[in-house]
Amino acid sequence: MAMIFTLLPGDYALASPIAMDNGCPISPEILSQIDQRIDELWPVLTKAQTEYFAMTGRYYQALWSHSTPPSIVSAKYPDGWYTHPTDQQYRWSDISIIKFEEMPYQMKIDVYDGPEGAGYVASYRFQEKDYVCEKSRNTGPEALKGSDWLLVMDDKAGISP
Repeated sequence: MAMIFTLLPGDYALASPIAMDNGCPISPEILSQIDQRIDELWPVLTKAQTEYFAMTGRYYQALWSHSTPPSIVSAKYPDGWYTHPTDQQYRWSDISIIKFEEMPYQMKIDVYDGPEGAGYVASYRFQEKDYVCEKSRNTGPEALKGSDWLLVMDDKAGISP
């Protein structure tokens, strides 16, 4: 059972359960289509990260590929193609992870280097109607950093990240 948070005056949140098997109120067919694209990309991402780590001693970090989440019915080209974190010179366009093509989701990569070692978390977001859902996949020693599809924004209920 997922929780939905209703913002109250003064920035207090009231949690109430909603019936969703996957935490995201989007049809399983759409989630399956997005998951298939992510699964196709995962070996490419893993290979690129392994090569980048061998060259630099750290994993590649990337800002969101798109300024707003695309959807399965209105995929968009990544407008964040030439962005990069301030402490890193490489951009999406420099690393062969994603192609410059229409994508049904936005993607970012966060990195970490904790007491148990280094790793990275790839996060994916897409929008359908009034909902924005996010999924994260982790590679590294901190297994709890990944998650299945979760509702992160609901325009109708006024919920946002």
